[in-house]
Amino acid sequence: MPSNIVKQLADARTAIHYRIFHPSNWQSVSQRQSNSQIVVEPASTTWVSRVSLPTVEDDGVRQALFQTIRLLGAESDRFEEPSSSPVKGEWVGHRLEKATGVPEPCMSERSKYMGMMKDISVEVTMLYVHGGAHYGGSPAQSRPLTAKLANLTGGRCFSLEYRLSPQHAFPSALLDLLHAYLHLLYPIPSASTFHNASSASSIVLTGDSVGANLCLATIQVILSLARQQHRCPPLVTWNGRSVPLHLPAGVALISPWVDSTWSLPSHKNSFATDYLPTSSPFWDPRFPQCELWPTEPPRADVYCDDSCLLHPLVSPVVADDWRGAPPMLVVGGEEAPSDGIKITAQQAFGQGVPIRWIQFEKMPHVFMLLLGRLEHSKLAMKEWAEFCRIVVEQKDALRAGGEFIKVQDLSRHRVDLAKLTELSREDAILIMRNGMNQRPVVERTYTEPSKL
Repeated sequence: MPSNIVKQLADARTAIHYRIFHPSNWQSVSQRQSNSQIVVEPASTTWVSRVSLPTVEDDGVRQALFQTIRLLGAESDRFEEPSSSPVKGEWVGHRLEKATGVPEPCMSERSKYMGMMKDISVEVTMLYVHGGAHYGGSPAQSRPLTAKLANLTGGRCFSLEYRLSPQHAFPSALLDLLHAYLHLLYPIPSASTFHNASSASSIVLTGDSVGANLCLATIQVILSLARQQHRCPPLVTWNGRSVPLHLPAGVALISPWVDSTWSLPSHKNSFATDYLPTSSPFWDPRFPQCELWPTEPPRADVYCDDSCLLHPLVSPVVADDWRGAPPMLVVGGEEAPSDGIKITAQQAFGQGVPIRWIQFEKMPHVFMLLLGRLEHSKLAMKEWAEFCRIVVEQKDALRAGGEFIKVQDLSRHRVDLAKLTELSREDAILIMRNGMNQRPVVERTYTEPSKL
């Protein structure tokens, strides 16, 4: 390991922070979303099949979600009920026979999917949910991670293109993820439905940052439905029939964003090891306005109505019951959301959930995406892929427990999962509630440019 790795990390964090979060480089929400839609051609070693799965015609899952939101939240929580929409995304798999100089084969999306299925070696399906602060990101931008994950596991990823905020606020993205999961379990025939049904025991729900937030929220929805119905798995109406909604084989979380209020102490004291700002750029009156942001009427948060910020499906650190959840992998650095991640993992561990916890010293948020060439990132990817395979193929072989990995030599040091943090869930709620009361709301001054 290079002796100057700490300095290299500091320089990289500074560069990333300046490139993304310095006010001179801020992009409006509209610009960010436009950039997220840029087509990225896949590498010659990667199969990519883009699909749009049909909108489910019945309302069962949608109404079950709304019922659960109301049950888990407060009476004052306000949200609009989004409609169902097609489930868009891309299948990603490792390509064994690459065509020299031709990154993507000239064939139909179905043929690409069939080519991918011939090249996968294990029945592991990863339902991947990208990050991007709820208002940006895309499957194409996350492909450096999904392609590596598919290669290392020998399986396939379905990378979801969920609806983005603020125009599609909570719970639109969560509804999209629930529908995507059910499409994997119970495919609806269509011209772009290439896959056969997958068993829940072969699916790993995984994502980074706010994508991991959505993964945790999905688990909470399924657990809550089971408690409501006094049966596990719960039943939901899907495509005209009642079907069991089984939990996935596991949940792999990369730098999960679990405190949507940005209030816990690590959001303020991790600047030396993370590139993220200490508070949301949306609260700064200098943040560029556009047709999408600020909203009308104005709110402080891009993802949801301010009343919902302490809802467990918005800030999963608030969730009080993880009993019965599948095994979880939690990988992170010394980063802004660290306190919330520790509280969530410690709470789940205390309630009997098998946890594989790996924290990398001095590593920033989702470091394997932005610093992919580092040995630390390669090790994190290896652990991530190993977890996905084990929970599907050899769940009894899962190495539960916690480890802290040193930056200089990658040495591993055991961590007691019952003592990750002195902060409790109740402490977090008090801190977050106080933080909510201090959040500014930026008034909308944007005017549409003249079309003349």
